[in-house]
Amino acid sequence: MLPEIKKFMGNVGMEKADFNTCACQDTKRRWKKAGRFGGKLSSLAGLSKPCMCPAWVVHEALVGAGKTSAAAEYPEKLAEAYADLVIKIWKKQLQLEWWRNQSDLTSQEVEMLRASEKKRKREERPPEPRGIPRRLEAETQRKREEVAPGDAMEDNVDQEVQMPGPLRPSKREIREKENYNAIGGMRNPMRTLERLTKVREFGMKMVHWWVEFVQKYPEAMVTAQHLMGLRYASR
Repeated sequence: MLPEIKKFMGNVGMEKADFNTCACQDTKRRWKKAGRFGGKLSSLAGLSKPCMCPAWVVHEALVGAGKTSAAAEYPEKLAEAYADLVIKIWKKQLQLEWWRNQSDLTSQEVEMLRASEKKRKREERPPEPRGIPRRLEAETQRKREEVAPGDAMEDNVDQEVQMPGPLRPSKREIREKENYNAIGGMRNPMRTLERLTKVREFGMKMVHWWVEFVQKYPEAMVTAQHLMGLRYASR
C-alpha cells in the first residue's frame, strides 16, 4: 500500500481488514492473494482473515492474464461476509433511528402534558379579590413590621392601615369626559372648534360667503323675513 494512502486512512480513522484470498476458498488449489478493506464501516476489522491453510492446500502462483483476471474477483464467502456485516450495521442503525424518533415523540408528548397541566392550573386558580393591590398590601405589611412594639404601646395608636378601594370618577368628571369625546361637537361646540381647526376655517369662509351673498342680493333677506313671518303666523 502506498504511504500516502496509509497515512490518509490513519488520519480519518478508517478501520481496516487484512485478508488472504485463500482463507475464503474451499478448493485444494487456492490463490494466496493478499488484500485489504478500508473504510468507516463499523466492525470492519472483523473481516480480517490471514492465511491458515492446511498443508494439503496448494497455493498457485498468479502468473498469466487468465489467472490474474480470475483472482481479481473476490471469493463468494468473503463477499457474503461483507454483505452480512453491511446488513447487520444497517439494521442496527435503523433501530437507533427508530429509538431516537420514539425519544423525540416522547419528549414532545411530555412537553404537551406539561403545557396542559400548566394551563389547567391557571384555569383552576381562584381569581384575585378586588381591593388592595398586592403591591400596596406588601408595602403596608412592610410598614407594619418597621414599627417597634414599644412605640405602638407608648402612642397607644392602632398601626393597622386600611387602604381604600379604587376611587370612582364623579358624575362631573364622567360628564366632562363625555363632552370631550363627543363626535361632531354636539356637547361642546366651542371646544370642538379648538380641536377641529378645519371646521373653524370652513366656518369663517361660510360667514364671508354669507356676507357677500346678502350684499349682492339684499332682497333675499326680505323674502326670508316674509317666510319666517308666515311660519310663525301659522303656529
